[in-house]
Amino acid sequence: MTAYENAELPLVLRGTPASKRGARVMELLEQVGIAEFADHYPGELSGGQQQRVSVARSLMLNPPIVLVDEPTGSLDSDNERQLLDTIRGLNKERGMTFVIITHDEQVASVAHRKLTLKDGYLMRSKEKEETDGRAAAETV
Repeated sequence: MTAYENAELPLVLRGTPASKRGARVMELLEQVGIAEFADHYPGELSGGQQQRVSVARSLMLNPPIVLVDEPTGSLDSDNERQLLDTIRGLNKERGMTFVIITHDEQVASVAHRKLTLKDGYLMRSKEKEETDGRAAAETV
């Protein structure tokens, strides 16, 4: 499937009429910076471009919670920033919750709350500082 068809798949499976799918698909492909590759097949895309197509597909139905594992792993710094800005924007504007699994502290820094796991155990939970400057950190 092309990038467009891949991103469109959740709408097809939901039964959304073709006339209502196009704008939504292109909006999300644009949002993740891949719209110009809509007619490309996976073999014609870089790993990072393929990853952004999968992000667009995962957002297609406006889920309340999105689980992402190393979402920026194959991206250069500009595309990483763009994707993290998209995640922050969707969280703020649409109230989507993102559970991000990452080893990258810079990626983790976008989170409102961080959980650290070590050897399968929850080591700590930290929340960003409250607006009044009080730290809202707790150790487990």
